[in-house]
Amino acid sequence: MIKKLLVLTMLFGFCACNVWAVDIFSSWVGDDGGLWDQASNWNPGIVPDNSGGNNFYVTISPAGSNSIRFTQDRTVSRITCYGEVDLEIGERTLSLLDPNGLINHGIFEATGSGVEHEINGNILNTEGAIIEVSYWFQHQGKFVNNGQLMVIPGGNASIEDGNLINNGTVWLYDGTASADGLENSDSGIISGFGSLYGGQVIQNAGSIRAFGGPLTIAYDLSLNNSGSLVNEPGTALQIGPVGSPEDVNDINNHGTIEVNAGGSVVFDADVVNEPDGFIELNGGTFGARTITQSAGAEFEGLGTITGDVVIEPNSVVGPVSIIRLTGPTNVFGNVTIGAGATFEVSDGTTIITGHTTCNNGTIHMIGGRVICQGGLTDNNCEIIWEPGIDSNAADYNLDGRVNLEDYAQFARTWLWEASWR
Repeated sequence: MIKKLLVLTMLFGFCACNVWAVDIFSSWVGDDGGLWDQASNWNPGIVPDNSGGNNFYVTISPAGSNSIRFTQDRTVSRITCYGEVDLEIGERTLSLLDPNGLINHGIFEATGSGVEHEINGNILNTEGAIIEVSYWFQHQGKFVNNGQLMVIPGGNASIEDGNLINNGTVWLYDGTASADGLENSDSGIISGFGSLYGGQVIQNAGSIRAFGGPLTIAYDLSLNNSGSLVNEPGTALQIGPVGSPEDVNDINNHGTIEVNAGGSVVFDADVVNEPDGFIELNGGTFGARTITQSAGAEFEGLGTITGDVVIEPNSVVGPVSIIRLTGPTNVFGNVTIGAGATFEVSDGTTIITGHTTCNNGTIHMIGGRVICQGGLTDNNCEIIWEPGIDSNAADYNLDGRVNLEDYAQFARTWLWEASWR
């Protein structure tokens, strides 16, 4: 009999506990500017908060735009938003417990008075949806963006203790975004001007573009690029570590670095252009501490290069190590040409202000010129000059005319080239 009573007591206690663990699905029925903390704004008429032991799953689907004000911290399992929703969290904290704590299908914003607007929990911004950040928005958890994340002037999207996984578009309009880690997928676009901090590691398989002004990208340890890093004409893309460049990994380029006219792409780090990488110089400035060109990688164009350039030796079989400059270019740094590697210049003059070292490599001029302003160390270097496809062999200074100036230029170059030997 006593055993039966104990069993019944345990069962009663178990059932009683489960009575309190109720899933409640709440819908917002209040007006624009209404209080979260007012029961009449909800259906059913209970203020959503898990602190009482229930699990609240909240849906906010206003007919028009709707702001909801908070007067205290709140914890719920999940919030699903449709339409235009502004959670005026202010100095309060909203905590979300579900794996997808906030699911946004509409236009979402967190505002209100106070320095920070804090949301704890994971956020999913679905395809076609928009999250706008116009204040300091502090988020602890994973942020998956399949739609648009817009950070406007004065906005700061701070994602702590979680990664920003971008499959959609992140727009920076003179805003700031930061995360403990950044994964920009092959469908992801990060575009605009402002600043972006990606935590320990930035993985970019999509597109990061400076547009409308300067864009600064910072990280702690490394950036791996298999997508594209681009400056739109007239803009600057600055990428580098938060700490000392000596304490971080090289930037490995397996994708595209596109440098456009009137602007720059500059790394405060060493850049290795891997065999599947492509650096396209379209009249802008490309800079790094050291630029290493691997066999099989592509590097071509014209403009300005700042930093030391190393063209790795060629293997006996396999892809070649080559840099092709197709127009007037200034190289502010040293150039090292490895065995079997080629430094090719066509249709213009390339000036190397640093020292040039050619170790059993080739300097190939096709209707172009190379001026080693900082001197040349010739270790069995093959130096080839030939007229360009569209140039007259006698037009030695490439001005489109054949006259005495060409003979003078030829004499100066011949004497200069002879001094290499």
